[in-house]
Amino acid sequence: MLYVLIPSHNNKHEVMEVLACLQRQSTKDLAVVLVDDGSTDGTHQAVMESFPDTVILHGDGNLWWTGANVLGVDYILQQAKEDDAVLLLNNDLILKEDYIDILLEAKRAHQHALIGSTMVDHERPDFMESGIRFDHALKLTVTRDVQLIESTDFDFDVGALPGRGTLVPVSVFREVGNFDAERLPHYGADYEFSIRARRAGYRLLVSHRACVFAKTNITGIEVPQKAFISLKECADLLFSKKSKTHLIYYLNYVWLCSERPCRVRNVINSALGTLYHTLLKTRPFFPIKVLLSLLYRTIRLGGALPPILYRFLCKGYPLRARDMAKYGLEPAILLEQDLVYEKSFRGEVYYYFYPELNTRDLSEDQVRTVLQLRGQSFNYRHKINIVLQKLSLLFSHEATP
Repeated sequence: MLYVLIPSHNNKHEVMEVLACLQRQSTKDLAVVLVDDGSTDGTHQAVMESFPDTVILHGDGNLWWTGANVLGVDYILQQAKEDDAVLLLNNDLILKEDYIDILLEAKRAHQHALIGSTMVDHERPDFMESGIRFDHALKLTVTRDVQLIESTDFDFDVGALPGRGTLVPVSVFREVGNFDAERLPHYGADYEFSIRARRAGYRLLVSHRACVFAKTNITGIEVPQKAFISLKECADLLFSKKSKTHLIYYLNYVWLCSERPCRVRNVINSALGTLYHTLLKTRPFFPIKVLLSLLYRTIRLGGALPPILYRFLCKGYPLRARDMAKYGLEPAILLEQDLVYEKSFRGEVYYYFYPELNTRDLSEDQVRTVLQLRGQSFNYRHKINIVLQKLSLLFSHEATP
């Protein structure tokens, strides 16, 4: 049996649309569980009239995303058998008729796995998102290469899965527990849960054929793209549960999702970054932001701090020997030239490009170009390729007599 779990709060139109998509699925052996968290828009009545087989659980309006899913999972675990699965769906999705069939086919092929879906913007079908990955600093990158997604069946290089179309075996909940509603009531609980499952030995993958079409314009509170924000906007960003930058919950997320050796550094960096993009965007605190920006520019381009502190603040992207081999680079030679340093993590050796080398033997225009390319790229592989190109340039310069 496949249980489909959908949380909702005052989204009647979206709920009715996704339930209609489920009703049209070619697979009929579904148990749909809707958690209606205190809706006042008539969601319950509309669902009962049009989809009477739907199980509706009720909240008081204070469950938020995580609490609603916790309630639903607890209910499902009382009914489910060991080989059943739970499909986590948000209510702002549109599904094709064969969506469930594709997911179940993937489940049969990959038993010990959580299987995510490819997200497609329903207004821009050429915008797709597949596997999510993190580096050690918890910087997130997403596969958005449409040609790659359309030409392959799965993405196996996945670090976390969202609650937007992820199939989870019941055994995972029984082994690793439920979502963390106390520390992550609205955002980040899906990533944290999937990371917890990965640490317990479950595989994470994304099916490129199982697509969910998302209404990406329906979202929570995000930092406005403008020079200044008001103190009220700042307070909402830092302390509203609807905000992705809620200070306490965001730092909880960083702590829980980071690998143990990186936790303290990541929390410090995330706290400073959050305040920089919220509090320091208010007019009373903006002068501090200007001073910090000048200091950061000095650090980044001038190498004014000791190397250890410098790398702490401006750490680059981890490279592997096989990444370097594609560019004809040998780690041993790069280490001799003092172009990289190495670290071991979980039995695998990674090499890091010194951030201060961004200015080594390059003109100011070349430095600006490299930094701009790295800042604009949202693809982790692209970032690594930029670093490798830079290393090739530096190595060829060092090797020249």
